[in-house]
Amino acid sequence: MLNSIRHRHRHRLLRPPSSPHGLAFLFLKSLSSTTSSVAPHSQTLTFLIDSCGLSPESAISASQKLRFKSTENPSAVLRLLRDYGFGETHIYTIISRHPNLLSCDSHRILRPKIEALRSFGFSGESLARVLTVQPALLTRSLEKHIIPCLTFLRTLLASDGDFVSVFTRYPRGLNADLNRSILPILAVLRKHNLPEDRIPKLVKIHPRILILTLRRAIEIVDGLKAAGVLPSDLLFIYAFRAVAGQKSASWDRKMALFKSFGLSEADVVSAFRRHPWVMLTSEEKLRRGLEFFLRRLKFAPDDILKHPILLCYSLEKRILPRCAVITVLKRKGKLEESSPLIPALIEPVPSFLKRFVMRYQDDIPEVLKAYNREIKFNGFYRGLGRSSSVGSESFQTKKKILTQKDRKDLVGGEHLAILQMPSLVAGHPSWSSRQTQNPPPNPRREKKKISTTMLNSIRHRLLLLPPTNPSPPKSLSLCSSSVAPSSQTLTFLIDSCGLSPESARSASQKLLFKSAENPNAVLRLLRDYGFGEAHISKLISSYPAVLSSDPHSTLRPKLEALRSFGFSGESLARLLTNQPVLLRRSLEKHIIPCLTFLRTLLAAEGDFVSVFARNPHGLNSDLSKSILPILGVLRKHSLPEDRISKLVKIHPRILILRPLRVSEIVDQVKAAGVPTSSPLFIYAFATVAGQKRAHWDRKTAVFKGFGLSEADVVSSFRRHPLVMQTSEQKIRRGLEFLLHSLKLAPDDVVGNPILLCYSLEKRILPRCAVMSLLKREGKLEENSSVVQALLATTSSFLERFVMRYQDDVPEVLKAYNGEIKSNSKDDDWEVE
Repeated sequence: MLNSIRHRHRHRLLRPPSSPHGLAFLFLKSLSSTTSSVAPHSQTLTFLIDSCGLSPESAISASQKLRFKSTENPSAVLRLLRDYGFGETHIYTIISRHPNLLSCDSHRILRPKIEALRSFGFSGESLARVLTVQPALLTRSLEKHIIPCLTFLRTLLASDGDFVSVFTRYPRGLNADLNRSILPILAVLRKHNLPEDRIPKLVKIHPRILILTLRRAIEIVDGLKAAGVLPSDLLFIYAFRAVAGQKSASWDRKMALFKSFGLSEADVVSAFRRHPWVMLTSEEKLRRGLEFFLRRLKFAPDDILKHPILLCYSLEKRILPRCAVITVLKRKGKLEESSPLIPALIEPVPSFLKRFVMRYQDDIPEVLKAYNREIKFNGFYRGLGRSSSVGSESFQTKKKILTQKDRKDLVGGEHLAILQMPSLVAGHPSWSSRQTQNPPPNPRREKKKISTTMLNSIRHRLLLLPPTNPSPPKSLSLCSSSVAPSSQTLTFLIDSCGLSPESARSASQKLLFKSAENPNAVLRLLRDYGFGEAHISKLISSYPAVLSSDPHSTLRPKLEALRSFGFSGESLARLLTNQPVLLRRSLEKHIIPCLTFLRTLLAAEGDFVSVFARNPHGLNSDLSKSILPILGVLRKHSLPEDRISKLVKIHPRILILRPLRVSEIVDQVKAAGVPTSSPLFIYAFATVAGQKRAHWDRKTAVFKGFGLSEADVVSSFRRHPLVMQTSEQKIRRGLEFLLHSLKLAPDDVVGNPILLCYSLEKRILPRCAVMSLLKREGKLEENSSVVQALLATTSSFLERFVMRYQDDVPEVLKAYNGEIKSNSKDDDWEVE
C-alpha cells in the first residue's frame, strides 16, 4: 500500500501541474535545473516515507529542510532511536518536527545527549515523550545547556522527588535557558519572599513558569499581591498557576459568565482568593454549576463566594448523587430540616459515605442506589423554594447581595481599581482595564533589557536608588606624576583605611587617585553595610582596587544582592574580607546565578549562609565550568542526591576542585572499600580532599611506628574516615596511651579508630581514672571492657559508672572531674 502511494505520488510530482494542487512539481523544479538533482531528492522522499513513516505531504515539507545522497547516516540515526526504545510513532513525530536530526552524527552528537538524558532518569516512555514533544533539545549543547540545566532543575525538585514526572509531563521546561530565564525567574520569586520550599512546588504544579518572560512573572506576582494573595499564603502558588495558565480571552469569558449570574467582579476576585482553581475550571462547567446552585438549588451568592470549590466538583459524579442521597434521607425522615447541605457537598468521600450512606443503608437500601446514581435527583422533598433549607449554615438561607461597601471590604477597596484580572492574565504592562491596553512590547528591545532587569530589581529592593548613576565617577586613573598623588594615596590608606605603612605602600602600587571623594564614598558604603574598621582594613589590603569602584552603580547592587541571599552584618563582612574578589565578579553572569544555584542545592540543609560564611571560596567558583561538572562527576558515580548537599556542607572546598581531581578522589575512596552508597562516603571524601598527600603519608608513618600496617590504616579509615583528619601529634599521643599504657591490642584500635579522635585530657584519662578507682574498690567485674567504657556516650557512662557508685565511692565524681589521676600502668585491665 505504501509503495503504491509513493509510486503514484512520485508520478504526480513529475507531471507538470495541471491544477493548483501541482505545487510540488514547482518545488522540485526550483531545486535545480539539472536532472541530477531529481535522484537525491527522490531518494530523500523515499526514505522519509518508507523508513520514517511520513505521509507524502509531510515528507515533502521535511525534504525542504533536508537533503542527503546516502541513507547510511539517516539509517544509523533511526537505528539509534530504536535502540533506545523509540517506537515507529515516536520516530515519525520526531522526524516530522525536526527532520534535520537525520543529518546529525548518531554516535558523536546524538548518543551522548540521549545518554545524558538517561542519566537524569529519562528512559523508555518518558525519554520518548520528552524528545517527541521537544526534539529541539537534541540540537542544544550538551555541556552548555543540557547538563547544566537538567542538573539545576533536578537539584531544585529533589525534595519533591519527581523531576522526571514533571518534565515528562511538560518537556518544554528543559529547553528554557538557565541563565537568561530560569535563574532570573526564581530570583523574582525569592525577591518577593516566596518561601524556599514552595518554589519547587510551584515549578512542579506549573513547570511552564520556566518559559515565562521575566516581566510577565513580575506582573503576575504584583497582581496577585494586589488581589490580596501574598507569597506567604499557602494558596499563592495555586493562584500563580491559575493566572499564568490561561489567556486573557478565556479569563474575560469566565468573568462575563459570573456577571451574567449577578456576581460582580469583586465577587469573582473573592472567590479566586479563596480557591484559585475555580478560574481554571472550564466555562461550560462554571455555567452548569452556577445554573444548578443559584437557580435550581436557590443558593445565595454568598454560598458560592464562600465555597467556590463547589464549582470545581463534577455535577454528575459528586453533586447530583449527594443531593439524591440527601433527598432520600430527608424523605425518610432521617435528616433534620436544619441540616446544612453545603458541608455535605464538600465533605471528603470517606466521611460522606460513613455519615450518610453506610450509616443508613441497612434501614434504607435506596440510599446506596442514590449514591450510585441509580436514583436521579429531581429536587428536594417538597421542592426547593426560597424557604427551602440549602445554605451552608442551615437549609434556610437568605439570599444576600453584596453591597458596594461589602465588596470594597472584600477586595481591599483601593486595590479593586488596580486589579483587573483580565489584564493580569493578558500580560499587559499595567494592571489597567482593557480599554487602556498598551501596545505589545518590542521583542528586540526586551531582549536587550532582560540582562539588566535583575540588577534593577535588586537596586530598588528596600532602597530608593536611581537605576543608574547619571554622572560618571570621579577620576581614579593613574596619574602621570607619581609623587604628589602617591603621597595622598598613602596618607588616605593609612589614615582612613587603617593600613600599616608597609601594607599601604604595597596597596598604593595598585591604586592612585587625585581625589579622595570616591574612595571615601566606598568606605561610607562599607560602614553602612556593617563593616568594622578591622574588616575594612583587611578588605582594602587584599583588594585595594575596590576603592576605584563606583559605590552606587557597581558596589551597592552587589552588596544588596548578597544581603538578599542572607549575608548581612558579620557574615557579609567575613565573606568579603575573605573573598573580596567576589566584588569584581559580574552581578548578572556570576553572583546571582551561582548563589541561586548553591542556595537551592543547600536548601534542605538550611545553612547556606553559615556554610559559605565559613568557607567563602566556593562562591567564587564558576557555575558552568566548575560547580556543575563537579556535581556531574558525583552523580555519575551514583552518589545519592541528598548526600551531595551534605558533602558540600561539610566540605564546601569541593567546589574549587578540578573535576578531574574529584574523579580521582572518588576512585581512591572506592578503592579503599568505601562505596558511594555508604553513609560514610562523604566523610571519607572530605578527609582525602582536605589534606595533602604528604600529610597522609606522615600520619601513615606514625601508625607504622606503632607496629600497624598500611592495611590496618586503610581498615581504620574505612571504619571511621575522620581518624585521618586528626593531627599527627594527637594520633601519636593516642596510640602511645592506648597501646603502651592501656596495653590494648592493635585490633582494638583498628576496630575502634574513633578512640584516636577523642580528647585524652577531656575524655580518655578521666574515664580511665574512674575505671581504675572502681576496680580498686572492687566495684568492677573482672570482665569489664575498658573499650566499651571509653566508647559509651557521656550520659550512659555517667549513669553506669559515676551516678551508680557515687554514694558508696564518693571519690568517683572527683575522678571523673579530673581531680584524681589514674596510674594506668599499675592497673590490670581486662580488654575485650
